[in-house]
Amino acid sequence: MLDIKEEELKTILPLDGPSTEEVKKYLEKYNDEYIVIKCGGSVLIDQNLFDIFIKDISTLNKLGFTPIIVHGGGKRISNKLNEIGLESKFIKGLRVTDKETIKVVEEVLIDFNKEIINALDQ
Repeated sequence: MLDIKEEELKTILPLDGPSTEEVKKYLEKYNDEYIVIKCGGSVLIDQNLFDIFIKDISTLNKLGFTPIIVHGGGKRISNKLNEIGLESKFIKGLRVTDKETIKVVEEVLIDFNKEIINALDQ
């Protein structure tokens, strides 16, 4: 089990969050598990939601977990493609990515990753 004392736990958890007893149950149950978090690109565009997301990831980290973040970026990708005059093409909800489009997708997602990492470093 993770070695976190009650007083330390109280300083990590948000005041309006779950009780320390509730958190301890989950810490014991999941301390050897990976935590994979899928976050839609929409959450990462809204600054308020982004800040909450970063705070939650930081809390998990302080509790001793190593979260793995899988994020979207569809809206930012579409915005960037529109900005440079490339049309977004979809088939059954999936983006069609030719060589030109994939370069833009890569750029946008790399920038997104950097934003997340920079926010977590602060």
